[in-house]
Amino acid sequence: MSKLNDMALKGVNPSYGFAHGPGYVLMGNDPRGSNTPTWYKSSYPWLNNGNYWNYLIAWFVHFEGTENSARNTRVQVRNLKVFTLSKATGQWHQVNQNEQVGGTYCPQESNYYHCAEDGQFRSEPEGGVSYLPKPGYNMHGWWGGINYINGPDINAVVVTYQARLIPGSDGSDDRHLARYLVQVGADYYAEAGVAKVMYPGVGGSRSKLLSNNWQSITFATLSDAGVQDPGGGITTAQLRANPFPMD
Repeated sequence: MSKLNDMALKGVNPSYGFAHGPGYVLMGNDPRGSNTPTWYKSSYPWLNNGNYWNYLIAWFVHFEGTENSARNTRVQVRNLKVFTLSKATGQWHQVNQNEQVGGTYCPQESNYYHCAEDGQFRSEPEGGVSYLPKPGYNMHGWWGGINYINGPDINAVVVTYQARLIPGSDGSDDRHLARYLVQVGADYYAEAGVAKVMYPGVGGSRSKLLSNNWQSITFATLSDAGVQDPGGGITTAQLRANPFPMD
């Protein structure tokens, strides 16, 4: 959460915070419209109140690095899990209960909201799914559907999954030319179902460069790491003392 992106993101407006990193904590552990960035409050003033948002969906975004020249490398993802920490009990609970995966290809300069072209996913025998990056576009995916949460009881949120590079389908292997990065995060929703407005997000991790080996990419609502806008969560020391379940 505290490091910058591993590489510059191709086609992404450099004025966007996620274009450089580090991780961002937006609504953090306080899922209310009153705990949103200033720009959001001015854009959606009717949501600027103390009502809790009791739904959450996890997401990931794939980016093309500026040095990428691969055209036949797929990105494989698996084991996305969302955990919330209860204020009342101090226990972690897994929020997502299914492996439902969806996504869209979004133009690199877009805001990743209501992109038109559906993502193409392929199930993989080692688990999870893969997709073939599309030049000029980034994959914005979601995992596990929209889940109910108890907004007033949220003390922290963690989203984690695994990703790696695999060869494409035409027999060639250009993974050595691939420069792909991924970011994970989550959004709070004010209601169940398809979002009627753009939500600002719980927050998101930095963008991490992928390799041929599995690695974990993780977002956490840490109050002392990353950009707080406006933020809210637990400290790094508290997370280390009470870590989320890890397989």
